[in-house]
Amino acid sequence: MRIPKKMKKRHPIPGSQSGSATLATLAILALTSMVVGSALMEAMSRYRTSHHSSCWVQAAPAAEAGVELALMSANNNTWTAHGWSAAPGAPGTGAVTKNFPLSAGVSATGPISVDVSVEKITVSGEEWLRIRSTGRADISGGAIAGVDSQDVMLRKVSLRQDRTTNTSVGTTPRATRTIEVLAKPKALRPFKYSFVARELFNFQAGSHADSYDSRSPAKSDFSRFSTHGVYSTPKRQEQGSAATLDATHAWDLQAAHVYGDVLSPHGDVVNDNTVHGTVRSGFTFEFPEELPPTWTTVTQNHGVVTNASKALRGGTQASPTRHKFTSIELTSNSKNIIVTNPEGQTESWVEIWVTGDVNIAAASKTGIKLAPGVHATFHIGGKVDIAGGGSSYGLFNESERPSNLVIHAYGGSSGAIQDFIIRKADFWGAISAPWYKVNFDMSGRHAYGSFVAHQFVVDHGAKLHYDEALEALSVGPGRGYQVMSWVEAVR
Repeated sequence: MRIPKKMKKRHPIPGSQSGSATLATLAILALTSMVVGSALMEAMSRYRTSHHSSCWVQAAPAAEAGVELALMSANNNTWTAHGWSAAPGAPGTGAVTKNFPLSAGVSATGPISVDVSVEKITVSGEEWLRIRSTGRADISGGAIAGVDSQDVMLRKVSLRQDRTTNTSVGTTPRATRTIEVLAKPKALRPFKYSFVARELFNFQAGSHADSYDSRSPAKSDFSRFSTHGVYSTPKRQEQGSAATLDATHAWDLQAAHVYGDVLSPHGDVVNDNTVHGTVRSGFTFEFPEELPPTWTTVTQNHGVVTNASKALRGGTQASPTRHKFTSIELTSNSKNIIVTNPEGQTESWVEIWVTGDVNIAAASKTGIKLAPGVHATFHIGGKVDIAGGGSSYGLFNESERPSNLVIHAYGGSSGAIQDFIIRKADFWGAISAPWYKVNFDMSGRHAYGSFVAHQFVVDHGAKLHYDEALEALSVGPGRGYQVMSWVEAVR
């Protein structure tokens, strides 16, 4: 029997097992690196997107701050004081611009700034402000987009080119947001009361104040020039409020009838049992700042007029005729200034500027007469003493619509109160005379309209009728601006 040979024991090739282990380890490391790298890439991209997002959020209040800074300069008319090169010019001229750095002194915040431009535009005949404010928050980390390119677009991130100026951003990419605001001048509407004065005034017994509305046939009566517009006692309204800003004295109404409220800062009123509204305290009021006109051209400069007659005609509402006088004195019979409409027209507009005094005596066919349909605005810098009655014109607004005669008396000052006297005649109009003592010396007569003055004297038996249509009448440009539109630009 054959004995088999003894089998030899095989040994592995040296290094083969360690090589396999190394390959496996390397494969695991590569896979792990890929996973970790992918995670890091995703994390970096997400962090970058989050950083872009935070900068985009910061740009919004920066843009809003720019709007507020521009409005502050506009409302206080302090453009140059606030560092602007100038105030905005007339519509059509270039915008004024300014850059405001906002991040100075703010810890853990990158550079944030706002670029603001302001220009005037014409809207419905008024000069509005258009404010464009672009908030910018600088982005660190280079001009690299996040994981989603659409996010860069939606969040208005400018990595290489500025979205608003189309210029290179250089080495400082940024998030930008732009707000556009339209603001209109605040209209100052002082004719909201029968009368209002800075100081207490003499409202004598037997007088009264009430209201009507010349716009409404239900609140006014037929006139010979229209189907309504004239005061009628049966249609009397109770909006004829009387007001004063005097905060130191009690107001004695002497039992005068007030068909409306009585307003004062402290509500200290006596003999008020004939007030048909309420007596209220806490009254405040913004007086108009009456100033002389700034006309560059006039239709005619009449100079000093003493007992000479003038025939004037109105123009269009957009282009009224303008007549300038140094003073007017009409004291002889049939010496008058008559203002009529142009041939074939039923309405016209005229502005009359008297730099000095107006003195009209109660003589036959003497005074100033405005034909029906004439809308007249007076600017007066001196004293006023107008007498009427009988066949005298005085200052006669023939349409009997108070809105057709508006008087701006800009003379006087806090230390030199001027006189504005209307004697013995009915009156239709609105008077803004912040530094005048207005005296209605018209016992048994009527004054229709609204009256603003430093002080009033109302004669015994005078009747004041507030025309509620005057509440919409604005005086001057007002103070400041009112925001009408606030939108974020889509660009």
